Amino acid sequence: MRRSLIGAAAALTLVVLVGTESAAPAAVPRRGPSVTGTYSTGADHAWQPAPAVNPGAPADATVVVDPSTTRQTYSGIGFSLDETSVSNLWKLTPAEREEAVRLLVDPKTGAGLNRFRLTIGSPDLIEHLPFWSEDDLPAGMTDDFQLKHFSIQRDIDLHIIDTIKLIQRYNPKATFFGSAWSAPAWMKTNNQFTGEVALKPGSTTDYYQVGKLRDDCIDVFARYYVKFVQA
Repeated sequence: MRRSLIGAAAALTLVVLVGTESAAPAAVPRRGPSVTGTYSTGADHAWQPAPAVNPGAPADATVVVDPSTTRQTYSGIGFSLDETSVSNLWKLTPAEREEAVRLLVDPKTGAGLNRFRLTIGSPDLIEHLPFWSEDDLPAGMTDDFQLKHFSIQRDIDLHIIDTIKLIQRYNPKATFFGSAWSAPAWMKTNNQFTGEVALKPGSTTDYYQVGKLRDDCIDVFARYYVKFVQA
């Protein structure tokens, strides 16, 4: 499955004013190159140039933030530690990687990001196909209800575990949650990682889910999650 990038470059520059005081005088526009890019509004639309933006130009809009009014609370903010994002970190030198993680997660000297999603198996967007799970079967096997072939070795080889430990070093209070984009293929009705839909018999408009978790695999999929947390 592929994702389209929508709005790769912003068309507006914004000034954020904290509090309710009147706005400060506009800063003198800075000289410098404009930010350019391309965007697409979907798979059926070609990529096209986005309007150029000059970071030093006068603002097109003003956003006023009132810190005296609480709208909602949140428990953390961060990003997904999937195969691709971790791979990019490990293409850096050790010193560059340490600095990148510090700038992202250190609560005192960095951005303080503190909530991270772990993909149980591969997500839909990975650097190298094929998709994989924590319990892929050897040739000739059709199921593994005892999870004898469960392993997080792929997470170790891809440095996902190393990245978790690096984040914990710079932000000991960071939290993590795991979720699977897909159950192992052998647990699904279509024996594939990808989901499928098909027309209902006799209909030209109503669809049903072909690729889904098998009823007899609900229990083993729950134990699959448990083994991931334990591992």
